[in-house]
Amino acid sequence: MRRPPRTPDDRLVPDRPSLRSVAVSYVAVAAVPILLWAVANPQTALFVAAALATAVGTLRVALPRVRRLADCARECCCATVGVGERVRVTVSLTRPDGA
Repeated sequence: MRRPPRTPDDRLVPDRPSLRSVAVSYVAVAAVPILLWAVANPQTALFVAAALATAVGTLRVALPRVRRLADCARECCCATVGVGERVRVTVSLTRPDGA
């Protein structure tokens, strides 16, 4: 039995690309020259990789702490920082109405 010809409704429509798939494509395209550079300059590439790993590690530790500090300051309108063992510095915002 013969199939009828396809109509435009039967055709497969490509999905719209998501932001993630576009970002992955750009990263993959950018990785090629970076890898070629890393092969040509292995010592420099090792130094850059170590610096990037240090930066990422620092951000992973610092960002949650900064977020907690910002939340605390937003809640009580003040921030207290311990300096050394016995000194604590508190900075507070004054409200315009004097309360």
